[in-house]
Amino acid sequence: MPIKTLDAASLRGRFPAPQQQQGPPDLKRPEQPYGASVFLTLPVPPSVNNLFTTWKDGSRHKSKEAVEYRDTVARRLLIQPHTMFQGQVGVRIRVYRKRKVGDIDNYKKALYDSLKGHCWRDDSQIIYEEAFRYDDPANPRVEVEIWEVARE
Repeated sequence: MPIKTLDAASLRGRFPAPQQQQGPPDLKRPEQPYGASVFLTLPVPPSVNNLFTTWKDGSRHKSKEAVEYRDTVARRLLIQPHTMFQGQVGVRIRVYRKRKVGDIDNYKKALYDSLKGHCWRDDSQIIYEEAFRYDDPANPRVEVEIWEVARE
């Protein structure tokens, strides 16, 4: 049985034309910022997998790496101007990783814990967040933007 060859003309109309790719949608904040806002550049936090250690007695404590990161952020915030927000806030995080490893959610826990008490009283003040991940082996860092959010 001979093999039937198909050309583009015989296939025309049988399959829908591919849709043109669109870029990412515009990311607009659902809440418009008002009042104070702050932009911080901090070191990349340890992964959530490395935040706690289990001692021989079974109790869990913050790891040495987590405590060092918290202290590093506290020292950086002595130098960088920042605001202690009292009301509800929005947060935008840009993680520039050294290696292509790690889920973006793994970085947020240590970062938020380190900013608590310096930029907000409690994580419950965060009502809006955006998180982005990039690769930058030459300059790993986290850029954090925090702003007050007006609620109606």
